[in-house]
Amino acid sequence: MRNGKALVTATILVLTACGNDLVREHSTPSNGCVLTLEAHKGRAGVGTRGLKQADETSSIEAIWSEGDRVTVLAADGSQVGTMVPLTTGSATTKLKAELHTPVSIGDNLTLVLPRTKRDYTGQKGTLADIAAKYDYATDVVTVVYADETFVSATDAKFANQQAIVKFTLRETDGVTPVKASKLTVSATGLKTDDSHTGDITIIPETATSEIYAALSGISGQEVTLSATTDAYTYTCTTTSPKSFEDSKYYNVIANMTPVLPPSFRTPLTLECTAAQKTTITVLNGEDLEYKLNDDIWKRYDLNQIDLEPAQKVSFRGNRAASTTSSPNETKIICSSACYVYGNIMSLLYYNNFATKTTLPYDYTFANLFRGVNEEAPNYLMHKDDYDLVLPAKTLRTGCYYGLFYNCWYLDHIVCLATDLSADYCTDHWVHGVDSKGTFVKAENVYWNYDNEWGVPQGWTIVEQ
Repeated sequence: MRNGKALVTATILVLTACGNDLVREHSTPSNGCVLTLEAHKGRAGVGTRGLKQADETSSIEAIWSEGDRVTVLAADGSQVGTMVPLTTGSATTKLKAELHTPVSIGDNLTLVLPRTKRDYTGQKGTLADIAAKYDYATDVVTVVYADETFVSATDAKFANQQAIVKFTLRETDGVTPVKASKLTVSATGLKTDDSHTGDITIIPETATSEIYAALSGISGQEVTLSATTDAYTYTCTTTSPKSFEDSKYYNVIANMTPVLPPSFRTPLTLECTAAQKTTITVLNGEDLEYKLNDDIWKRYDLNQIDLEPAQKVSFRGNRAASTTSSPNETKIICSSACYVYGNIMSLLYYNNFATKTTLPYDYTFANLFRGVNEEAPNYLMHKDDYDLVLPAKTLRTGCYYGLFYNCWYLDHIVCLATDLSADYCTDHWVHGVDSKGTFVKAENVYWNYDNEWGVPQGWTIVEQ
């Protein structure tokens, strides 16, 4: 950023080269005269093409860099030269341009950098990218001396045309990073170029939770962020109007809310069908909590739960944080027809399960819904528009071993795994399920048809 940068008349250079007797008022130099100015760059909190920051909490320091180019425009908008720094790496340097159009004392010259037309689209989210392409600043100086060889002008203070905002993206817990492959900033009045307003979309070269944006100034506006990750879309909207002033630096920490289908945000739930009551038996579920219908959560200290038609029970736990959980001990069995839906990760991550895709240990859900034996199945069923979701990306050894073994009536599974290479991860997991059904998988992931460890024969495979 360049607010506060001064262009100081280079009197010494002029006198040394030309001598005092060359000063002539209102002279018009010939083509090829040299304009030399001393330039100071930046002030606390702002910077320019060379943008650097000691740490994430400090201000941005301005330094001149070799790539700096300052366009010099006449009053009619025509370009009369391009100034370059004579030294780099510090906040102060001398700028020099060879003018290719005559100027006179009293002429106003507009100084613009890094280019004359503003365009805030195509940003990559780094300070280096902003410094090279989006750190716009301008000012007008007046020619106070001119002869056939040298020109000098009044001091200048560049006016920045945007704020620099660092967005640090977090999940709703305020801690877990949200690594975005794309971030869109929406607010009334944001400029996309000199004459248009609209959303600013930033696409980093690699997914990251820390994204820098050059944004034209706004005052008292609601700001909405939309972030895309490899798994979900997140959003965050300010609770009160915000302002971004040109030339200032802002460090914004945004707690992002995932935009997910209800099944991802619903804890693992079993619901009695309308036909008859059912009994839910949970073996070794002492470290879980349960909730009947919309009641409060309670510690699970029961042997079984009896559900009347249309009643439901949900389960959650914090097993991902436990070092003593035995991952293959718990089994959940229904005595008669029962819908199953929601996010299976609620057994591991308690409240913030909606976006979790990591399994914390081997055999995580092994045999969880396995029927008692060949003659006594588990009566789990799919409820229309209510999916049972297995969102883990990388499967671990035995994680789904026997998971749906002898779930005779189950005909719908959503499994979003992208790495299926772990040993025994799906062995016998669909043995005995319904002969026809739908398998929802992650995009571009290959599954074999196999009635024991793959997708059951007769099922239809679709992508999420």
